[in-house]
Amino acid sequence: MARSGLVLTLLLTFPLSVFAGDTKKTTLKLDIKPAEVHIYVDDKSVGMGGKVHTVPLTPGRHTVKLVRKGVTHEETISLKAGENKSWAFDLGGGKDDSLKIDDPPAEDAPASE
Repeated sequence: MARSGLVLTLLLTFPLSVFAGDTKKTTLKLDIKPAEVHIYVDDKSVGMGGKVHTVPLTPGRHTVKLVRKGVTHEETISLKAGENKSWAFDLGGGKDDSLKIDDPPAEDAPASE
């Protein structure tokens, strides 16, 4: 009897996601320019710039590394469970280089007029 009480206590104490995995989709959408840029997330190749890549990731900190013609740019990005973050960067080498990180508004936030 004491053993079944312990199992019941554990089930009530830990969230279901611990046993079943987190079902919320967490993604990082990368819009990198120019097309010659090699894109890596956590040291794994995602592809080349010039098109949008949507990368499914686990919640937590991730390293995005961009490499073009010997130039490397690296950023650490944090994602929460269920978050879908967009990240854009132009590694063109000109004066128009830019960095843009967009956090979509919360679903329960009032719509702006």
